[in-house]
Order: sequence, then structure tokens, then C-alpha cells
Amino acid sequence: MSRPSVCFVIPYYNVGVGYLSRAVESIRGIGDCADWEVLVVDDGSVGCEARDYVDGLCDDRVVYRYVSHCGLGGARNVGIDLTDKEYIQFVDADDCLFVDGVWGVLEVISRYRPDVVCFGYRYLRDGLDGGLGVCRGVGSRGVGGVVCYESGADYLLSGGLRVVGCWLYVFRREVLGGLRFTPGIFHEDEEFSSLLFAVSGRVCVTDLCVYGYCRRVGSIVRRRDVVTLDKRFSDLLSIVGRLRCLSSGDYDVKQLRAIGRRVDEICMVTVFTLLRDAPDGAFVRRWLGVFRSAGVYPIVGRRYSFFYRFVRLVTLCECCAVFVSWFLRRSRLVRV
Repeated sequence: MSRPSVCFVIPYYNVGVGYLSRAVESIRGIGDCADWEVLVVDDGSVGCEARDYVDGLCDDRVVYRYVSHCGLGGARNVGIDLTDKEYIQFVDADDCLFVDGVWGVLEVISRYRPDVVCFGYRYLRDGLDGGLGVCRGVGSRGVGGVVCYESGADYLLSGGLRVVGCWLYVFRREVLGGLRFTPGIFHEDEEFSSLLFAVSGRVCVTDLCVYGYCRRVGSIVRRRDVVTLDKRFSDLLSIVGRLRCLSSGDYDVKQLRAIGRRVDEICMVTVFTLLRDAPDGAFVRRWLGVFRSAGVYPIVGRRYSFFYRFVRLVTLCECCAVFVSWFLRRSRLVRV
């Protein structure tokens, strides 16, 4: 059987060549057990450090491409369109992979030939202390525990897609068809992952630890300024609206049921994110009003996960939601 063919797409935008080097070197550590390439898509960064770094590697498997600034989703779309490899994995430039875990994923691909392979992750502290040491010896060699679903829709209906980051799975490129990220929005993973899984065939879920996720200060999900938060919630509402408009002409009954569940879960996550990240009670009340008008709030009663039912329960009353937000905000300040 031929070696798995995988493209690792790394969008890059001014995070520093030290992070980029860690990401790329963690992939190069895979060796020759796969037919792989790395596409570094420079999303309009200032300066030439990323290009100079890639050129200095003198490795034909690592390719640099500069594009005008189009956002994280747009840069990933460029990587999708550039590659001809069978599988694709997205890696953010400030993150890295655990080589042992990647070897396990490659074995899963060779054994099961799935459309999607899901895996686990581990948080990395911000900064580059210890270099590539954090990227080795964490995953387990071999395939580990594997649970297979006949389709991505089955996986979604099981409630499996709890962490939506598109860096938490490898997928077969041909499954995409015309599916691409919506450029210029935050939380683009929510829409892309929901639709990708809905149309996928076999999905393999492993217990392998493959991805090192860096909680970097200054990243979008850690910013609390009102402008960023307003855009995040506006974009989440637009995603919910587009998913709700999907029709039976493009998806079968099971796929639409699966997407419907994802819409419910995205609504819950949107409300919880508001409570967790809001700067004050007035901000919470303002956005709860917007969510109510959009049909996102109150959260629909469903017998999904415990967390889903808990968030619905504590937010049924707007005053309770404001109190929970105050409690979460106070806890965050105490931790800091």
C-alpha cells in the first residue's frame, strides 16, 4: 500500500518566525513515512521573515506562498486550492504537532482509509521555552483506541464534535467539493467543520494526542476589547443564519438533522461565550437582546450533553445570565 499523502497548511500572519519554525520543524520530524508537504500561506505579513525562513530550509517539501491579507479562512482556502495531496491538515503558525501522534494518525489512514480522522490536543504555554522539546514524546506511537462512524452525519448526531477547531482532524480533500471557509470572519471553523462532517463518509475518532495548541497572548480568542467581541458575535450570528438556510436540495435528511444539531450547539456556545468574555453586564444585556431577535436565545431545550443543558438552565432568565457572566468575569480577574 502506498504511503499516506498529506498536505499541512500553515496560515501565517505576523506571529514571529520562532513560532513558525517550531510548527514546521514538528512536521518535518515525521520523516519519510508519508508523502507530505507543508504549505506556508503568508497572509500579507509585514516583512520577509517567513519567506526567508522557508527559503533557508532548502526543502522542496516546504513551500511558501504570499497572498494579500484575506484572513485565516481565506489563507486556508488558498492552501486547499494549491495542494494535490489526498489529505489535508491545518496547523496554526503558533502551534505544533506531536510527531508520535502524527505517526499514529498515518497508521489509521493506512488501515481504515477514512474521510476524516479526529484526534486530541494538549495546551502549550505561551512562548518558545524548551523549543521542540514540547513537541516530542507526548503522543503515543501506534493507532491507540479507534472508534469509527459510518458517516460524518452519524458522528455529529452523536454529539461528537465538541471542540470545533479545524486543526483537530485530518480530512480527505475530495470530500470538500466546493466547500471553502467563509473569508473575513471569526469562528470560521464552526461553519466549515459542521458542513465538512455533514458530507463526509467514514470518520475515525482516535485517542491520539497529535496537536499542541498554544494559548498565545494577543490571539483573537483571548482578546476582550468591545470591537473584537462585537465582530465575533456578529460573525457567529451570520454562521447560524447561513446554516439555517440550507435546503434539502443540497443535503439529505440525515445530514440536515446533523446540521440542525450543530446549529443548536453553536447557539449554546455563542451564549456561553458571551457570558464568559463580556466586559460588563450592559454588554451582556445588549447582545442577549440581539440573540433573542435572531432566534439564538433562549437556548432551545434539547437532551444533548450535560453542559448544553446546564448552560440552557442557567441562562433561561436574563437576570441569571447577567449574574453568571459577572461570576465568570470575577473568577477570571481573581485568576489573573
